[in-house]
Amino acid sequence: MILPVAVCVLIADSRRERMPLLAYQWAALRGLRSWRMDLATGDFCAAGLGRRTLLAMSYSTLASLGPNELIALKAAVCQGATLYVRGGFPAGQRCPLAPFVSGALTVGAEERCGGYRLTGHWLLPKVLRDETFSAELQLPSAHITDAPIESVAFRLGFGAGRGFICAMSCGGGVIIYDLMPDEMPSGVATPIANRLADSRLRCFDVGALAAVNHAAGRATAAVSAYNLVLDDRPRNFDYFNAARVAQWLSQVERICPGTHVDFAWTPRHSRPSARYIGALKRFNTGFVWHGLHRHVDHRLVRNFCADHRQGLRRMEKIARRYSVSLQPIMILPFQDVDEATLLYLRGAGFSAAVFHADPRPGILPSLPGFMHYSTVCHDTYIRFLPALRRYLAPELTRDKLLANAALDLPIIAAAHPFEVGLRRFTCIYRPWEAPSRHFDEVLSFAREKGLRPLSLQEIAQEMIAAPRPDWEVLDAPVTMEGIDIAI
Repeated sequence: MILPVAVCVLIADSRRERMPLLAYQWAALRGLRSWRMDLATGDFCAAGLGRRTLLAMSYSTLASLGPNELIALKAAVCQGATLYVRGGFPAGQRCPLAPFVSGALTVGAEERCGGYRLTGHWLLPKVLRDETFSAELQLPSAHITDAPIESVAFRLGFGAGRGFICAMSCGGGVIIYDLMPDEMPSGVATPIANRLADSRLRCFDVGALAAVNHAAGRATAAVSAYNLVLDDRPRNFDYFNAARVAQWLSQVERICPGTHVDFAWTPRHSRPSARYIGALKRFNTGFVWHGLHRHVDHRLVRNFCADHRQGLRRMEKIARRYSVSLQPIMILPFQDVDEATLLYLRGAGFSAAVFHADPRPGILPSLPGFMHYSTVCHDTYIRFLPALRRYLAPELTRDKLLANAALDLPIIAAAHPFEVGLRRFTCIYRPWEAPSRHFDEVLSFAREKGLRPLSLQEIAQEMIAAPRPDWEVLDAPVTMEGIDIAI
């Protein structure tokens, strides 16, 4: 049997242990099809394993393979497969690295440390390279002898020669040794994005992230995109604030050159200050829809078609009057939504909508818990309409930014006019007030990591073309509760 490209083969003897869990979760998130190879019912078989194959197993499973099976495994790796060995390392014992290379690694007992460091290894996402995380943890470490292995992550106080995640090349493939146990202290259903945003949990996922990215061909993917959104209805485009908004946009440009800012526009408000719009157009800005016609809760709209027709007529006049165009992206007022609204937007030709990260009441997520907040599409709305996930700027701490960027998720930071010093008549009653620093942390991170500034429409185009999660693909049921997970 020839397996399709970009697959994850989960290998274990079900009489002794469960199938690899975190490799499965990451493979499902990245859209890889997962297959299981139960050594209780047969020998290891490398037939049909292609270059973009991830082979996941514990070290105890690897050590149980016979000589011919090890030769077949090495041949698969040399031809380009990725081998991910997670957990199962006996503490204090010498673990040979044959048949891949001579030498061995000896795993020390877990010890308390003040954190860990990720190296600049090419297998890691660019945004995570050379990052240090401070947290009270108990981590293992490996002493490597006579083997060309590089550390990917090591605990503080030991140096790069004593890593708890290590990797080496073997022919055309890669082998990753991850000493972390194949479980999560926070529970296996905890969203991957939340785990990556917690420095104490991130070390449990880094190895699986690197392995799946390499197998899926994502190790050299472009860095994440970012965007700033201002829910600034034109009735708030103050006639007296044109100079002030230009000052604020100039500051944004100084902190992170090229930043794109999208303004939400409600069609009903069709006569803002031409001077204000002119000031916006001097910078890298754009406009998106903020309601079909009015700034209201759209769950209360009785006739979507009538409202939308009025909105389209207004937008045609706006486009002529101000020489602007609106992207086919919807930011619904008040962020309240139901299925009928989403289905109408899809049928009306909107490319995507933009919602806060937390799902609105009444619409249940369609993906398992470990994928929530971790997909390119907002998983709550994936059945109805492509949706971008945005965050209020203060929610985007450095840890949250690192998590989203490591997952290749677009970083969309939102605010309201008063939060960035653009309240109406501010220039009159607070002329001394300096431009807001509301987005500074996001902008500084974007500049440091070289994130790509894109409009919401450009982000939506990338999002729609991205691989979809693939989690209902195993040849056996998956239970996501408890530690004895039988895949």
